[in-house]
Amino acid sequence: MVTWTVNELSISRQYVDLERFSAELLELVKAAMYIRNNGHLIDCTVQLHCWPITDGKTVRDAVAALPADARKIVFGWLTKGPFATSDQQGPVMMSAPEVPVIAYHDSRDVTCLGLGVVARRLWRGEDAGAFSFEGNPAFEKPHVQLAALRDGVPEPELVNVPNQWDVAAIRGLCAALARPRNWDAMVDEAIERFPNLYIPRDQIIRNMRCLPYNRSVNDAIIEILKFLNDLSLARIKHGDGSREVNDWINTYVCGHRSRFSGQEVGDGNRDRFTFNDPETGADILCPNHGKVRLEVNYRIHYEWPMPAGRSRLKVLYIGEHL
Repeated sequence: MVTWTVNELSISRQYVDLERFSAELLELVKAAMYIRNNGHLIDCTVQLHCWPITDGKTVRDAVAALPADARKIVFGWLTKGPFATSDQQGPVMMSAPEVPVIAYHDSRDVTCLGLGVVARRLWRGEDAGAFSFEGNPAFEKPHVQLAALRDGVPEPELVNVPNQWDVAAIRGLCAALARPRNWDAMVDEAIERFPNLYIPRDQIIRNMRCLPYNRSVNDAIIEILKFLNDLSLARIKHGDGSREVNDWINTYVCGHRSRFSGQEVGDGNRDRFTFNDPETGADILCPNHGKVRLEVNYRIHYEWPMPAGRSRLKVLYIGEHL
């Protein structure tokens, strides 16, 4: 999966009028919908809709100039996401707190902007790049160089962010990268994207193959696994009981319409929530689970808390609600 994040800095230039930008933005949103069907993503930060263009006009003003049908499509994308998320799992905003990477482009702090999002994704080993709108020579090049300070690294380092400024080229690239979508591909994508999770490939695929493939379920499960990968990383870096782990639990377990929950375990259901760990051969009780509620209710069971010294959170069941 490749994720492109909109580079807001490419918008701040002198347009003759808003019409050109409006047309570009509409094509970008159409491309975002197209590539999502091929398993890739274009996202943006929360502040994109209010980003200034020129003469007191913002992106929102440009969208307002579109015909009604197009305006509805673009506003929906800008105001509801997909939004890039911070290392604290929330949407990236101008004031995102305590970001562990401070990134600069030509001495401008872009930590909480699209370029900073891409830099952090690249450091996590994800396949990511920036999308820049046409017309700004500073961003019409295949890489944009950032200077960055990473948490725990004493010296600034340079990072070359892959950059694309042609919507048609992104469509073509995604078509070339497209893979057949099925449960096997979903599990392979999860293993590739989430290094802080242990996902026993054959065991999970065996559970899922009896169910008809559904792209909406695919995307919802990947989202749950991303959240678990974030939890695992927070626990590895900061430890059990840390503020980062507690923040995750408060957001995703204790919050309204929680995405995760535990399960009371007794003699009548202990076997149901006990899963084999192919890595060790042991049986592990995993009552904690992520929830996907669509046509069929799905559950993602994982081992929590993580035992001392464990380097990955184990996800031992993905399938129908047990």
